[in-house]
Amino acid sequence: MCMTDVLSIAIILRFFSDPVFIPTCLMLSIVGIGFSFCVNLMFNIILTTIIFRKMMATDNKSLKHVVKSR
Repeated sequence: MCMTDVLSIAIILRFFSDPVFIPTCLMLSIVGIGFSFCVNLMFNIILTTIIFRKMMATDNKSLKHVVKSR
């Protein structure tokens, strides 16, 4: 559970008496969750590409090593 989720829940609970404020909070929390999800996805893609490239580089080195040893 993120800090933003806790914060949005606290805001919703605090302004529960105001009927107009609840949908606004819900919208903000949905937008926040979507934004964090997008950032997470981007970070995961970048991380996987870096790991994949490193793996490919090591594979190429090992293949060259095998070819040289033969």
